[in-house]
Order: sequence, then structure tokens, then C-alpha cells
Amino acid sequence: QRGLSVKKLTLFFLVVILLLGSFWIYLNQNYATPILMYHSLDKSKVDTYAAVDPEVFRKQMEFIRVGGYKVISLSEYCKLLKEGKAIPRKLVVITFDDGYKDNLKAMGVLKELGYPITIFVIAEEIGRDGFLSREDIVSFSADEETKVNIGSHTLTHAYLPDQEKSVMKREIFQSKSLLERN
Repeated sequence: QRGLSVKKLTLFFLVVILLLGSFWIYLNQNYATPILMYHSLDKSKVDTYAAVDPEVFRKQMEFIRVGGYKVISLSEYCKLLKEGKAIPRKLVVITFDDGYKDNLKAMGVLKELGYPITIFVIAEEIGRDGFLSREDIVSFSADEETKVNIGSHTLTHAYLPDQEKSVMKREIFQSKSLLERN
């Protein structure tokens, strides 16, 4: 009887080790680089919108630094994927959607830490109240220490899956054209 329970216990531990080993292999093969997507750094919108308090944003960026993560630009990440290169662990990509003026609150922290970001702007909103201006965008490009890439977040912020093909094409191509002209 005792010999049978030792065998059962040994078998149980072997199964547990195999399951944990399989889970560890699964996690390693299915690792994905985190892409942190922010919208607004308006403290007053935190409870009602996809916004983060600027102090919380600073703490999140410090956590990345202290945790030994490396922040790379979205274009660098895409290049790694396109070339089929191994993606190192502890990479992070940071993006902002919509191009709100309050995204400027992030610039000091990002510049201090040397973190690159991509801001996806709504092309027709550039310069409107509450949104980044053409001058803001030009200043990012001129400042060597601020590592900001600008991308298109459509022309009018239309939700593309709900649009007809012709509207999708206009939203994508006209926004790119408008950004390039500016």
C-alpha cells in the first residue's frame, strides 16, 4: 500500500512538473511586446475618458526605467517584425492617439528619459482647440532630443470598420496627404 502511494505521489509531481514546464514554454513562445497606447493627459478627464493623470504617467515611465525595459519607437519595432528578427524581451513601445494638446505634458518626462513615441494625429483636427498645432508638430521634428514620430489617425476620426471602402480610402489617403503637406 505504501509503495503504491509513493508511486502515485511521484506520478503526481511528474505531471505537475510537465504542466508547469509546458506552461513556461507556451508563455515564452507567445510573448508579445507591450505597446502602451495613451490618449489624453488631462487630469480632469481621468474618470470619464481614456486619460491618465500626468503624475501617474510620470510614475509609469519611471516604472519602465526602473524595471529595466527598453523603449523603442514604433517604426523600430515594425522594422524588427518585418525583418523577422528576434524580438528581445523587455521592449516597450509608447503611442498616443488623437493628437490632443495635453500630450505636450508628456514631453518633459519622455525627453528626460530619452523615450521615443509615436503620436497618431487626426489630420483635420491639427490646430483646432484642444489639439496639437502645426507648430507643435514642427517643433518635435526640429528638436533632436525629443524623439517623436507623427502618424495618421485618419482624416476625421471616422471608425473605419463601419465605413464604405471609398470613405476608408479618403480617410487614409487624404490624412496622409494633409500630414505630408504640413
